[in-house]
Amino acid sequence: MRLHERLRLCLLALASRYPQSVLDINESVLKSQCIKTEGWTPLEMIEQLEITAPQLLDAQACLVVDQQKSELYLEHAKDWPLFGIRCREHEVPRNTLILTGV
Repeated sequence: MRLHERLRLCLLALASRYPQSVLDINESVLKSQCIKTEGWTPLEMIEQLEITAPQLLDAQACLVVDQQKSELYLEHAKDWPLFGIRCREHEVPRNTLILTGV
């Protein structure tokens, strides 16, 4: 899955397609003012960003979930993922993703 859209829509798509997904913040890209940097659901991240950085939700982003990586990038910083994506309890299996709502 590859989606080029605003960050808010990428997070909503992730929540819809992969409901067990959680995000880990890449602190070298996003200086976290949050209490935690790991284990956010996409909807929790939207709520947090609405408070701390609402303009970021309108930034162009790229969601990539494939056999090699599960990451979310900002379009202007494609070399560094903003978030790593994994399933609750463990990383997203790269070659065994179950696509729901297809």
